[in-house]
Parts: sequence; structure tokens; C-alpha cells
Amino acid sequence: MAAAAEPTDTEPGWYAEFGAFVPAEVLAGLTDALVAPPPTEPASPLPVLEAAGWLIDGRGAADSDPPGCRVERRPAQGRGTVP
Repeated sequence: MAAAAEPTDTEPGWYAEFGAFVPAEVLAGLTDALVAPPPTEPASPLPVLEAAGWLIDGRGAADSDPPGCRVERRPAQGRGTVP
């Protein structure tokens, strides 16, 4: 499953892709972020995932333990963030 929004004049674009075994907490975090006012500073999900036992690599990507889900932030590609 994938979801995306192209950037506008006032808002950045975004892209999210999920596999069959995405944890409900990850989907809930995304939907919460979509309806909440934008934060004044970007927040990292890594502290929450690390506290839940996820493995954080040196590039700042998180893998669930046991394996099956990966969370990473990728830089924008071209004009928007949708690959």
C-alpha cells in the first residue's frame, strides 16, 4: 500500500509505502501526523521505535525486531517527494 501528496506552494509533499505486515502503531502515527497541526520542528520517530526494541542502524533507519518492518526517512527526489 502506498499513499502520497504532491507538494504545494505552502506545504511539502510526502510519500509513504507499507507492506503487508506494517505494525498498527506505524499506521496510527502516520494518520495522527496527517490530521495534527504541523510541528514547529521536525520530530524523529527513532526514539519511540528504539524504546520499543527496534534496531537503529548508523544511517538512522529502524528495523523491527523480529524483522519484518523498516522505517526510514528518504530525501526528496526531484521537485516533490513522490518517487
